[in-house]
Amino acid sequence: MYRILYVDDEPGLLEIAKIFLERGGEIRVDTHVSVKNALPLLMQENYDAIISDYQMPGMDGIQFLKRVREAGSTIPFILFTGKGREEIVIQALNEGADFSLQKGGEPISQFAELSNKVRYAINSKRAEEAVKEKTAELDRFFNSSLDLLCIADTEGKFRRLNPEWEQTLGYPVNELLGKRFLDLVHPDDLGPTMEAVARLGGQNVILNFQNRYRHKDGSYRWIEWRSYPHGNLIYAAARDVTDRKLTEEALLSEKNLTDAIFNSVPGMIYLYDAEGHLIRWNKKHELMTGYSTEELSHMQLADW
Repeated sequence: MYRILYVDDEPGLLEIAKIFLERGGEIRVDTHVSVKNALPLLMQENYDAIISDYQMPGMDGIQFLKRVREAGSTIPFILFTGKGREEIVIQALNEGADFSLQKGGEPISQFAELSNKVRYAINSKRAEEAVKEKTAELDRFFNSSLDLLCIADTEGKFRRLNPEWEQTLGYPVNELLGKRFLDLVHPDDLGPTMEAVARLGGQNVILNFQNRYRHKDGSYRWIEWRSYPHGNLIYAAARDVTDRKLTEEALLSEKNLTDAIFNSVPGMIYLYDAEGHLIRWNKKHELMTGYSTEELSHMQLADW
């Protein structure tokens, strides 16, 4: 159901127009003979569109349109007037009217065209609002994510970033937009990163790719990516895995130190669990037993 407010100082025309517009059952029309009486209704009722004459006493159709737009309303507005001068049409469109139609001619055709314009204007407005709402919904999701979200291009430039980038790299997002992300990549990671971008340019998905990006303070952060190409754009979600990488490096360093200590002992050393499975041994153990690392990994104490 479409709700229309129609303002015209000709009561007879209002009555005829109401009959024509409402006869399909999809449109309901409220009519008024003056803008003064119609304006309060815009605050009280939810109309889908306004139809207005141009020349009316007190306030004409252009002045009515200005009042509606100055109030912040984007409701579809159709100027339906006997004054079809070009300057009036241009002014109406410049002030934000959706259409301007001239009265006169055969009534059935005239009101059929008016009905079509009303429906088109309302449906276009609803579609526009749906797109805006969907865009706002995506923006809310994009900006509230704890992950690093990114839209880049295959030329190596950031197109869009969410606020988490500033938290991770220290740069305000507006400083990064349009910047070549390759300029922030650690020199040792530049080659693999360029190879990954080339693969994305070939429309290949890249998962779990890791490289280092320079923080504003000069340090580097490890970033792990999942990137999906679409034409010349790259849609990516990433995470700062620096702490994980440091932990892995610390564990590896500790393992290497322990291995060095184990292997420096002149005698045979080995560890086993409660069920007798070997879980660790030194190189001397392999030399003295003659078993390889692979063989020992499947053995129990009872096997030798």
